[in-house]
Amino acid sequence: VALLATAVAANPSFEQLQRQGDQALAKKDYSKAIKTFEKLVYLYPTRAEAYNALGYACFLDTRYDRAILQFKQALNYDGRNALAQKNLIVAVGKKALEQTRALEFSEALNLLQSTESMFSNNPQALILRYSIGQLQFYRNQEDEGFKAWRTVAERLPDSGTARFMKAHAAHQAGKFAEALPLYQAAVDKVPDEP
Repeated sequence: VALLATAVAANPSFEQLQRQGDQALAKKDYSKAIKTFEKLVYLYPTRAEAYNALGYACFLDTRYDRAILQFKQALNYDGRNALAQKNLIVAVGKKALEQTRALEFSEALNLLQSTESMFSNNPQALILRYSIGQLQFYRNQEDEGFKAWRTVAERLPDSGTARFMKAHAAHQAGKFAEALPLYQAAVDKVPDEP
């Protein structure tokens, strides 16, 4: 009993470790945050929040492969964890963009489509549809890119993508004066927001 009490006292609580990791993230000390969250995962291996926190620190450190693995692990323990789902979707989008820029189109498209099928009912999955559109433009497949972005625009009518699609339609129709402020409105939206 004394040995167990000593072991419990020697380990910080989940909340203490999470607070330490969050403080490191706030200071952008990603290495320290990752080490802290690795300890959190080690001490609390069945807590989805631990894996999500580690994944988030890896994501901020642009370690997308590792972040994706951690978010998936979080979902293994709690498949309904909305934050882990969102984080996985965003990380997959970033990883696919990284692959696209490296001309790894097939890998990127497969990653996006397989993740999109996992979360078809999650509104955040539109980030993946937007990323599929980006990938198609990189591949010079404009029709497929516009098709993906039309889907995003239809489901998110106030998004930057919807504004861009309205501007593009006006431009295609020769309504340049109408298109310009619409393009500007699209640019004013958050850059990574669909």
